[in-house]
Amino acid sequence: MILLMILKINEYYSGFITFKGNVAIYDHDNILKLIQNQPQVLSATKSIALENYYLVTFAFKKNSEDQNQFDKFLDKYDLVGDFYPIDPNQEELFIQPYDDSDVVPNRQIYPGFNHDYINKRIWERYPNNFKKNFSINGYTDYERSNAITDVRQKVLYENQERIGVAILEASNREDRTKALIDTEDYYYFDKETNVTNNLSPYKEGNKYYLPKPNDHATKVAAIVSGRHGVNTYHDLYGLRLDTSTNSSDLYSGLEDEIAYIKRMKNIKIVNNSWGILHKKESDLNNSNRNWFNYNYYSRYLDLLTANERELIFVKSAGNNGDAVKDYLKNLSNFTLSYNSIVVGSNDRAEKLSSFSSRGSLTYNAPLILATGEKYNFWGKYQEYNSQGTSFSAPFVSGVIANTLVQYKEMYKLGINSIIAKAILGVSSSNVKKAKSELSDLSENGPEISTQVGLNKDYGVGLLNYRKIKSAFDNLKYIRWTNNKQVLVNNIWTNKEDDRTLPVARLKLKKGDELRISLSWLFKPKNTTLYNTKKNEAILTDSIDYSLQDFELYLYKEGDKLPVQSTSRNNYEFIKIRANEDANYKIVVKKWRNENPFNQTELALSWTVSDKYYSFSDYPSELYYSYPYDLYGNNSQIF
Repeated sequence: MILLMILKINEYYSGFITFKGNVAIYDHDNILKLIQNQPQVLSATKSIALENYYLVTFAFKKNSEDQNQFDKFLDKYDLVGDFYPIDPNQEELFIQPYDDSDVVPNRQIYPGFNHDYINKRIWERYPNNFKKNFSINGYTDYERSNAITDVRQKVLYENQERIGVAILEASNREDRTKALIDTEDYYYFDKETNVTNNLSPYKEGNKYYLPKPNDHATKVAAIVSGRHGVNTYHDLYGLRLDTSTNSSDLYSGLEDEIAYIKRMKNIKIVNNSWGILHKKESDLNNSNRNWFNYNYYSRYLDLLTANERELIFVKSAGNNGDAVKDYLKNLSNFTLSYNSIVVGSNDRAEKLSSFSSRGSLTYNAPLILATGEKYNFWGKYQEYNSQGTSFSAPFVSGVIANTLVQYKEMYKLGINSIIAKAILGVSSSNVKKAKSELSDLSENGPEISTQVGLNKDYGVGLLNYRKIKSAFDNLKYIRWTNNKQVLVNNIWTNKEDDRTLPVARLKLKKGDELRISLSWLFKPKNTTLYNTKKNEAILTDSIDYSLQDFELYLYKEGDKLPVQSTSRNNYEFIKIRANEDANYKIVVKKWRNENPFNQTELALSWTVSDKYYSFSDYPSELYYSYPYDLYGNNSQIF
């Protein structure tokens, strides 16, 4: 009873403290002790993953001077904080795979080569039990074979570093020790794929436990790499995510894992196929709903990725799309991170999966969809017709890993995550809708309207692997300053008199579909604010977006008004279908001239396709690839 009374009279917060000025003049250990000694502070630790940051949990007594005293302390020592309300009874994190079993698998593995006699092509044959899933997004057996062969050549014979993908896994609720990759499942992993598990013991109560493999982590890993995955030659790392949360002892759930990831120098991608959910709807209250706004967890990831130029976070959107309450369908917690790649699910009919989480109470949305349905798993963990965004995310993680090897020189231009987001944005195709949702049907398929910004439900649309090469060919990496000249792909380029930057001039033919994306890091300015507005359908008021906001414009020759993407986040996207032959100009603008950063790095790309293209128009069961590429040209003949 006494504890309940204390909880009711206190307001609990968790968040970050860092320095306003020159951090070199401070003794960081002494600062930590000072923070810990404040009467309002319940716990404080120096972050392992975020340089010059402290993770803090504290409580203010209601109607007291606690907050004023704490603010004075921060000001005295030249510190700033970013704090979020927490519920002393926080929920656990847990994964949410969907499964069913009504498909009998074909276990036959074919050695040798595949032949496409129609298009006179031959390619090396690899085991590919996810062929039907991958083909929906253009990663056909032919494309996969070429990617594996190319990566194999580079890592085995040209001494190029393998790309490591960390499989960060929430522990199984039935057995909290289970979270790692089963390296003894020889159906999926053989000697070609390096699999390493973090076997560090973890503590619960007064006991230590060793983590063990589980089926979900193994299946997720098998989609990224292994014998049937996106590419055999990517390294896999299994990590157990510590899901313990406690109001009096803040634990991010990522600190130790990120420290491990940093030690493994070749880990460039962190796959997150898990989410934070309430156990039942009756648990929901105002404090729980706060996690549907920009929050401590999303802020943590954004701070981390803003300081890790080579690390890419891929996050499953969640499986709440068919929830009864509308706001439960939304992205929440970690998925509201602006610097992460959030992946939803499409079905084999190229539609948004009914279960895929969508929309948000912030300016964020899923970036892209990838197939997350009808995965058949064999070996030790047999399961058929499995579905969930848990399986969409590793598909995208594997594809990004391919690009980090195949387009290594392009990634040297700058920050990995913004390059990957720009490339994925234009390596996409249209989401199909039911006929009742279409305004018109033409011989080329559904009428395609102009899209500006990310669609709240499906972002840019479906992943289309076959556009990736074109996207890299058109990549422009911009180092923006307030000067007249800026660097574009390391070449000095002049802005125009109105301080805008023309990036490219294109000539489109009638019917061409143009996609353009612009990406940069989200780095909100550090200020001390207590974020108490839990249920507003806008982002936390502590963030000034205009300081770092860029806009994307597409000008058509002869038109006075451009198509413009002016989203309130760190991603701009334009899709148009040309209604006549015409010349176009792609332009980048800065919303406000002042720039609090010396330089902001931007990644921009575009792709053009000349006809409505549907993956499901072709039988994905065929061993040869589709006979025509996205541009209507005959595919390359070997």
